[in-house]
Amino acid sequence: MRRLVPRRSLIVAAVMGLLATVLSPTLASGQSALQTACSTVEYGTSMCAYVTNRVLVFGEKPGELQEGEITRSGTRNQSGNNSRFSTAAPIPFNLAGWNYFEPTWTTNAGAVISYRGVTEPLASRQVSVRAYLDEFAEFSETKRFSLSCLDAEYLVCTTPDVWKTNREGSPVINWIASPFPRMQNAKGIASIESRPLIVKVLNMTDQPLVRAFEVRANGAIRDTQTADPETIRAGADGRTGAAYYHFYRDASRANSVALSYAFVDGAGATSLTGGVLDIDIAIDQDGTTEKSQCTVPSGGAVTIECSVTMLGLADGILQAVVTVGV
Repeated sequence: MRRLVPRRSLIVAAVMGLLATVLSPTLASGQSALQTACSTVEYGTSMCAYVTNRVLVFGEKPGELQEGEITRSGTRNQSGNNSRFSTAAPIPFNLAGWNYFEPTWTTNAGAVISYRGVTEPLASRQVSVRAYLDEFAEFSETKRFSLSCLDAEYLVCTTPDVWKTNREGSPVINWIASPFPRMQNAKGIASIESRPLIVKVLNMTDQPLVRAFEVRANGAIRDTQTADPETIRAGADGRTGAAYYHFYRDASRANSVALSYAFVDGAGATSLTGGVLDIDIAIDQDGTTEKSQCTVPSGGAVTIECSVTMLGLADGILQAVVTVGV
C-alpha cells in the first residue's frame, strides 16, 4: 500500500488564509461613527450606547464564512428614563444601531437592549446589552456610566473600556449642579460578535471513512447548510478526501465536538477496514484547546496516524484540522 505523507505546511497556510478573511474596523473610524451617532444631545443628562454588528455566519460552501446580520429583538427600560431606539432591523455587518436615553432625576437610569441573529441557528439565540447611568455617582465615587452584556447565548457582546467617553453637556445644567457637576451626555460602544468553529477532517489514506455515530456537540450548535459528510472519500491521484463541519460556540462555557469514523474497503485496499477513529475537539472556557485529540485503533497490521491541529483564536474564529494518514 502506498504511503501518503501529510503536507502540514500547505494545510496550515491554506487555513490561515481563510482565517484572515475579515478585519476589524479601525479605532479612528469607530470614534467617528460614535461621535456622529451620539451628537444629537444638546443639553441635560443623557447616554448613548452604540452597538456594532461584527457577527460572522457560515455560508453554503464548506469552510465559508461571510458577514451576517442581527436584529433588535427587544428593549426593556429601567425606571426614571425616556428612551429612543433608532436601531435598524436587520443591522448589516459593520453597521450599528444606536440607542439614546434621556434619564430623569434618578440614580438608576438605563435600559436593556436585546439582539438576535437573522439566519438559523442564530435566529433563536440572543444577547443583551445593558446601558446604565448613575447620575449622582460623583457624590459616592461609584461607577457612573457602564455598558455590560447579559444573557449571552452563542452571540457575544464585548464592551472595550477604550470606547467609553464623556461630553461636557449644557452650561446651564452644569451651573445648576455646581459645585458638584454631574456627568453629562455619556456614551460608549458595544460589539456583537459570533464565535465560529470549523472542523475539517482530511483523509489521506487510500480507504474511505464512514461516520460511525451521530455528531455529538456540547456548548456548540451546528450549522447544517452544507452537505452532511457521512462519508469522506479516500485520498487518490494527489487529492485528499475532506469533510467540513460548522459550529457556533457558546463563549460562556466550555465547548466540545465528538466525531467517530470507521474505515471501509477502498478500491483495492482493505488493510484498514473496520478500524474506528474517535475525534474529540475540546475548547475549555478559558479558550485553551490542548485537550483536543484523535484516538486511533491499535493492534492492526498498519499503524494509523491521526492528529488535531487547532488554528485561530478562542475569541474569534477557530478551526480544528484533523489529519488522518498512515
